[in-house]
Amino acid sequence: MGPAGRPAHWPFSYLQWIKTMHVFRALFHLAPSFALNRPAAGHGGPNFPKALSSGLASGSASGSARVGIRALGATLLGSTALALAGAPPVIKPLPGAEGTVAPLLAAHLVSDGDTRLAVELSGGDAVGGAPSPVEVLVVVLEGDALDATKGPAFTLSSLRGSRVVQRWTSVAGATLELRLPDAVFGSTANLGILASRGSGSGLFREGQSAFVAIALPPRNPASPLPSPPAPGAVLVTEFMKDPAAVSDVRGEWLELQNRTDHPIDLEGWTLRDDGSNRTVITAATSGAGVVISAGGFLVMGRNADTALNGGVALDAVYSGFTLGNGADQIILEAPGAAEIDRVEYEDGTADWPDLPGASIGLSPRFAGTPVAADGAAWCSGVDPLPAGDLGSPGELNPECGG
Repeated sequence: MGPAGRPAHWPFSYLQWIKTMHVFRALFHLAPSFALNRPAAGHGGPNFPKALSSGLASGSASGSARVGIRALGATLLGSTALALAGAPPVIKPLPGAEGTVAPLLAAHLVSDGDTRLAVELSGGDAVGGAPSPVEVLVVVLEGDALDATKGPAFTLSSLRGSRVVQRWTSVAGATLELRLPDAVFGSTANLGILASRGSGSGLFREGQSAFVAIALPPRNPASPLPSPPAPGAVLVTEFMKDPAAVSDVRGEWLELQNRTDHPIDLEGWTLRDDGSNRTVITAATSGAGVVISAGGFLVMGRNADTALNGGVALDAVYSGFTLGNGADQIILEAPGAAEIDRVEYEDGTADWPDLPGASIGLSPRFAGTPVAADGAAWCSGVDPLPAGDLGSPGELNPECGG
């Protein structure tokens, strides 16, 4: 017998044996599953930069590529090409908030004391009376993987080498949230969200998956600016809450005006109402900015495709925020929840205009005055838009009654 009662031929020291057990635990331990709202305590929290990575393995099943979670503690791996018959199908980026690419409905940032990534999964057919399972992966996009997301030939294999920061096994129709700590901002980071409807087995199949990239602002939207703009520096001057030529999910938009003599970057600002609608304004690329020029206008909406949104040219796109056709609020906040402007409109009452297919615009002579809180200071748009609705996005509004 050897020391401590071990056989003399025992190949490992006790310390080596303990280390080996830890390795096997790391290899076979998978991240816990989540199905509802925020992750459980201890997951997706402040240790986000140290979050676990996963391996991807490729193969074929029923003629489609599939990717499975193999082990934590590694980067995403894969063969040089996924095993597909013919050309691999393209995973198309999420088309705004349309919900036309299953199983993702929308993904955006939320800031209200802390900043979180919110992932909304679209509804689907029930499996055995229960919502169908959906696999969701959140990765950090850098280098070649980030470049690939901007091209037309993006596939699952483009994600090889990306670091995985969260994995959920959820169900169709769920909303998932992942807290983002300060450390992830300021590094021009981008997050990629991959979702695949399947059997809950951890597989991601091309043709059944949807992908969207989110650019992180250079600073945490929950942290106040050193010198925040004064209230009224940027105003909501026009909005389309009820388009007639296209659906609301395609045709809603709003116009902002910079009332100062210097440009203002809105990247990281929050657009919200007094209810549950809340989203962080993000750029197409982290740190690129969403700049509104001195004295200028900026138009934001839910769909940037002018062939689908009624012909309105947008400067920025948002999701996670909608304009109620009845009474609602439009609140613009600088980082740190500094309220810059607020519009509280009514449903055709208190002198508020309510004409379907027409925008609601602030009379320029009342901009920045207390009168702007009254419905009488606003009027319906009159300028024809390409698809037939009325409004003047990106331009000075006509005077009401003038």
